[in-house]
Parts: sequence; C-alpha cells; structure tokens
Amino acid sequence: MGNHHEYEMASKVVKIYDLAYEKAKGMLLKNRRVLEKITEELLEFEILTQKDLERLVHENGGIREKEPFFLSGTSYNEPLSRSFLDAGDSPESVPLSAPT
Repeated sequence: MGNHHEYEMASKVVKIYDLAYEKAKGMLLKNRRVLEKITEELLEFEILTQKDLERLVHENGGIREKEPFFLSGTSYNEPLSRSFLDAGDSPESVPLSAPT
C-alpha cells in the first residue's frame, strides 16, 4: 500500500515539474527577442534600470504573464475552508506565487 502511494505522489511531482518546465520554456521563447536585447544592452552598459527594462519590453513586444502564475489553464479559487486538506483533495492548478 505504501509503495502505491509513493508512486502516486512521485508521479504528481513529475507532472508538476514537467508542466512548470514547459510553461517556463514557453515564456522564454515568447520573450526571446526581449531577452536578446537585454543581453546586448547589459554587455554594452553593464547595468540597466527599471526604466531601461520597461523600455526594452515595450519596444520589443515583450509578453507579460498574468499573476498569479498557474500551471494549468484553469484558475484556482481559494476554498472558504481548509477542509480539502483533511479530505486529501487537491486543487486542479498549482499556484507558483503567493495568493493575493
């Protein structure tokens, strides 16, 4: 029985890892041009201000992710009670930032 539970948990961890990897990869690919421009300016000036970064994002079509960052396409609403912890249920999405 313990081995099945461990396998199930390991499977969930691998799924979360894979989803996070794909999400991060997609974000980097969507913003590749911005990242290249940031790299060029850092090599030239060695420092960038917030205004510099905002300008580079705007000028190069940077795409900002919505917050909070979720691994699934559905949004997760905080339950009114914490009873889901006792029942062993888990949300369908995994927030990667602190809830607001």
